[in-house]
Amino acid sequence: MTTKRMARLAVAIVCLAAVAACTVINTAVIQPGRGPLITSGDVSRPYQSLGLVQATRKGVLLFGFIDVVGTDLQYGFNEVLTPLVRQMGGDAAINVRFHQTQYLPITKVLFVIPFFFIPLPTEFTVTAEVIRFTDGGASWAPNQAPPPAPPSEQ
Repeated sequence: MTTKRMARLAVAIVCLAAVAACTVINTAVIQPGRGPLITSGDVSRPYQSLGLVQATRKGVLLFGFIDVVGTDLQYGFNEVLTPLVRQMGGDAAINVRFHQTQYLPITKVLFVIPFFFIPLPTEFTVTAEVIRFTDGGASWAPNQAPPPAPPSEQ
């Protein structure tokens, strides 16, 4: 290989690594109406706080990509946080904060090819305040107004 060709290859690899390093995005889809409301903010409906909850799930990534335990956001919210909210008798989890171990794509690729025998440690931690709505309606839908307050006795 010529020096000029090797220089082009090196520039291409550096550019690919730089672009791949900026593409770490994690999302979780929580369908309204199929479980408790989960939000990173507060709610406008009246509620009673049932307490704080924190859960951590630890595992490993095999070959840089295979999550054997389930430490991604989707699993964390659906299989860790939602059952805790239901167990406490809550209607919602508010002020949700989470942390997940993140690896750049180039790191994951390195653990597929030369370091495939070393698993990458991974962890998901979620903290939230569990609440119960006090206005009489436990169900929540995104485009639905809260139920009317019961009439006051006079």
